[in-house]
Amino acid sequence: MEFVLLSNKRTGSTFCQEALDSHPQVTSLDEMFMVSTKITERRGYELFKTKKINESMNIRQYLEWISQQGDNTCFRLIYNQDQTWNVLPKIQDRNMKVIHLVRDPIDICVSLLCKFKTIKPEDTVKANPDEFVTMVIRQTALRDTYRDKLAKLSLPNYEMSYSNMFGKTEGEVGDVKLVGSFNIRSNQKTYLNENINKNICEYLGIDNVPMYSNVTKKFTLPREQKISNWSKVERALINANIISNG
Repeated sequence: MEFVLLSNKRTGSTFCQEALDSHPQVTSLDEMFMVSTKITERRGYELFKTKKINESMNIRQYLEWISQQGDNTCFRLIYNQDQTWNVLPKIQDRNMKVIHLVRDPIDICVSLLCKFKTIKPEDTVKANPDEFVTMVIRQTALRDTYRDKLAKLSLPNYEMSYSNMFGKTEGEVGDVKLVGSFNIRSNQKTYLNENINKNICEYLGIDNVPMYSNVTKKFTLPREQKISNWSKVERALINANIISNG
């Protein structure tokens, strides 16, 4: 059985992909429309390329390739990448399951601002309140559009919230390496939340084995500390009826 990890940016997809790949019965690949090629080494498996869609491979060929990688193979599909919308009906045709990652749109916007305007984890950023409200409205609409699309296609999906995703940590941090602009890879293991782990295993029909990743988020400050003028941004969100007052 193949399945898909569908998400917006900044919703924990890297963490989840690697956590799923830690399960002995799952092969979890990178993004379907990833720009670079990547070699993935699986325990007991041969090395193989994580293929991407390019001029010589269309979506149908990619999905056929996925089906040849063994049971319980998945890949990541990100909302705003080219052709993502067109992939969903083809996923339906193949009876693939979906794990849909979601996150509070406000926190997604905070994270995106940190991407473009900060370097160190402790750095803060000043946001334009009106522009921030517009960003949140767009991110909310994007999430809801994909929820509606999944419902219309009657695609089986398990929705996982970022806020409940992370479980216990184990081991020493040790050497640290930056992964992209947002994540840190270390020797420390961060596990999926125990209940979510159980639910996913039941949903996929695999053994309930604790799943973990060595990747953690770079920016750990709460939104109130990341945004230096949060009180003004919060007031704008209240005035736009996005959040309640108190």
